[in-house]
Amino acid sequence: MGREPLAWSEIVELGRGFMPARIVLTAVELDLFTVLEQRGPLGPVELGRALGASERGTVALAEALVALGLLERTAQGAFAATEPARRTLSRHSPHWRAAPLLHLGALWRSWSELTEVVRTGRPPAREPERKEQLAFQLAMHHLKLDRAEAIARALPLGGSKRVLDLGGGAGTIAAALLRLDPAVEVTLYDLHLALDVAKKLWPREWIEAGRLRLKAGDMLQDLLPAGFDLVLLSDVIHMFEPVEVRRLFARVRDSVVGGGLIAVRDFFLDEDRSGPVAAAVFAVNMLVATPAGRVYTRGEVGQWLEQAGFTAPEERAAEGDAEHRILLARKPAA
Repeated sequence: MGREPLAWSEIVELGRGFMPARIVLTAVELDLFTVLEQRGPLGPVELGRALGASERGTVALAEALVALGLLERTAQGAFAATEPARRTLSRHSPHWRAAPLLHLGALWRSWSELTEVVRTGRPPAREPERKEQLAFQLAMHHLKLDRAEAIARALPLGGSKRVLDLGGGAGTIAAALLRLDPAVEVTLYDLHLALDVAKKLWPREWIEAGRLRLKAGDMLQDLLPAGFDLVLLSDVIHMFEPVEVRRLFARVRDSVVGGGLIAVRDFFLDEDRSGPVAAAVFAVNMLVATPAGRVYTRGEVGQWLEQAGFTAPEERAAEGDAEHRILLARKPAA
């Protein structure tokens, strides 16, 4: 059954959807919520001075943030952060989670060139700075934090004690696996920069005890470690074109012991590629952010897994991780 046709007003709403997003991203880039946490409620003049912004601009931005539920007005007319904003968007909070929003602010520049990217099929020619790469790793960590334990629980760890988290970034899911089962050992494999972030996040005792091993390398070029009961590819394959995904699955097969598993967690498009919305929009993000990345259907990925020598995959979903699915496939026992 097809979707209901959109009304004209709904089409317009799709077009103006960027406006609230840009207001929030600008507030985070100005570190407005940290300023209010540090200085207390401020009137428009004082807030503008603290931000290094004009009074007119500050008033328009702050009033919009009130309407969006991130700021509130005191009885004296000053602006203050609401509790959710103060908890997650002030750098003074131990629960600061603004890294994904800062990353989205960086993505904004690439998305602004989407029309040209669609014409050429190539992302903007711009190499990210180390600071941006570090911010990306922290952003991915913050995005996975609340769902990492549920993802770990969705992975079959009954007989899987040696795990390779391939392209695991800062190790958010790896850490959840280690907390979930004290008998598990995880090798976190990624580029040096991602591992630098991981070293700052997790207990050194894990590394010293050999429960968390950090291995730097290029998963498409370098020799992968072997002997694992489970290899996890979480948010990895969408970075690559089909020939690279197939080659990666073949390389992973050599890393898995007989009877072991590969787990592919990612966005997946429906077989007719008409949705879901989150996966289709993310595919456009891959267009503007990578040279060849894209989002695949479950059928495509399942076929490539079988071609690489794995069994037909089964599908799982982790609680609270609605946008992603996990495909599990087994390497036949020798």
